[in-house]
Amino acid sequence: MEQWRKDARREAVITDLEALVPKEHLLRKIEKVMDYEWLYERLEPYYCHDNGRPGTDPVVLIKMVLI
Repeated sequence: MEQWRKDARREAVITDLEALVPKEHLLRKIEKVMDYEWLYERLEPYYCHDNGRPGTDPVVLIKMVLI
C-alpha cells in the first residue's frame, strides 16, 4: 500500500497558459495567419449530426497534429 507523506500539500494551482507560451512561439505565429473555417465545410460530410455522441471538433484535431 502506498504511504502518503504527512507534509504533502494538496492545493489547486492556477496558471495562465498565455503567460507560459512565449509571444514569438511558432504555434502563435501559425494561429495568427491560419484560417481554419474552411475545415468545417470540407469535413461536414464525415460528421453525423443526429446519431450518437457529437464528434471532436475538426479544428481541434488539426491543431493536435500541428503540436
